[in-house]
Amino acid sequence: MAVAVFGVGALTYRVSIRHVLLAPELNQMLLTFGLGILLQNLALMLLGGNTRTVTTPYQASSLNIGELSIGGPKAIAFGLAVVLLGALYFTLYRTVLGRQMRAVAQNRRGAQLIGIPVDRVYLIAFGVSCGLAAVAGVLVSVLLFASPTVGLVFALKAFAIIVMAGLGNLTGVLWASVILGLSEALVQTYVPGGGGWSDAVFFLMIFGTLVIRSFRRAA
Repeated sequence: MAVAVFGVGALTYRVSIRHVLLAPELNQMLLTFGLGILLQNLALMLLGGNTRTVTTPYQASSLNIGELSIGGPKAIAFGLAVVLLGALYFTLYRTVLGRQMRAVAQNRRGAQLIGIPVDRVYLIAFGVSCGLAAVAGVLVSVLLFASPTVGLVFALKAFAIIVMAGLGNLTGVLWASVILGLSEALVQTYVPGGGGWSDAVFFLMIFGTLVIRSFRRAA
């Protein structure tokens, strides 16, 4: 499925994304948000807005490590996420394609001048991003439920993580994700009525990060 979504992502890049690469960043954000809203409403029209559960053979299984017990779906999701993160890190920092991607991200014009096929690199990067998003969607569907609107909360959390870590900082993204997950778990566990407050943690993290960065720049 990830391969099929990679193809859809590559086609989407060819049709729309590539035409706004030189436009202001706001235009790029509006285009991608618009595509997201279009796909969401298309799914609502075709599939309806009801939530659906995904049942797997390992749904009731668990992984026991000493006195610690982890649900089978969560353990598999964690293991797959680690594998994908490792593969992504290896690709970015140990392969020619990864070096090309980082070069294009740092300086598109400079990368083009030294012969890097910028358009092909953008296409592959966008296709890989779509494939990874598809895998994440499947994991969320197994752990929670499937719905055309289920991705909105996770998109906001991903935005918070990027604000904390910065673009292109894969190690920072990992630590920011851990901090966000632990913060939500602590709020859920120890704050009265924390089940509702935990979803607001990422807003506080965005606010705190922006305030700290503004003080640093002022200093």
